[in-house]
Amino acid sequence: MPLQPNKLQLARKLYREGVEKKDSMLIAEGYYEYGKLYTAASDYLTAKRWFIKALRILETRGDSYELARLYVRLGDMAMTQAHYHESVRNAHHALAIAKRSHSNKALIRSFAILARIHERNWVGESPTNTGWPTSNSDSALYYFRKVEYLAYRLNDPMEVAHVKQDIGNQLLSRKDPRALAYLTTALSIANQQKQADRLPMTLSVASAYLTFDQPDRAWTYIMRAQRLYDEKYTNVYYWQVALEHNYIFFY
Repeated sequence: MPLQPNKLQLARKLYREGVEKKDSMLIAEGYYEYGKLYTAASDYLTAKRWFIKALRILETRGDSYELARLYVRLGDMAMTQAHYHESVRNAHHALAIAKRSHSNKALIRSFAILARIHERNWVGESPTNTGWPTSNSDSALYYFRKVEYLAYRLNDPMEVAHVKQDIGNQLLSRKDPRALAYLTTALSIANQQKQADRLPMTLSVASAYLTFDQPDRAWTYIMRAQRLYDEKYTNVYYWQVALEHNYIFFY
């Protein structure tokens, strides 16, 4: 997919500022943004190269939120590519760093990726299936509840919204009616904050209404998601796929 111009501009800006100021942390942040840029374009090999460049700088500076965040990104990218063992390894690296650095923000990210690893059914994604588990909804919820507790402690509206969405999706997988309340609350917060996360949260609400046999209400949210996508995210392959899945589910 094409690179997103706004993200490219940000990565270049951070890198140039870092070089001009001889600030290695700014340079590492630029590398990190380049990694995110190429991840969004589904060019995972190039993304990983940029993340590794950032890692080489950050690891010399010891444990930090930024270092834990980077390992979460590496774990998430490995999970996207169905690399189970690599994803687990990076997630546990992130959690260990988060604990040593006493960063609640890093703990939130680390617990969240561990929850996503547990909620995924990995069987069938490996030729041998050796050591590849099935999904574990209880473990996923366990980690999401940890995230929820920390999000309220930080008093961060968007962290609360994210974990409400995660818990809602987990409940939705069980066809638990409480899912709708969690998902609509998450979307309401995102709308109030005018955050980009409105797109996936809108799709989650649509999925919930489809699951509970309310297609008319679901269609309203699918259309809202389509408008958001057309306005801002036409170069983001991941959201295009998510939107198409909702159309499939609806029809």
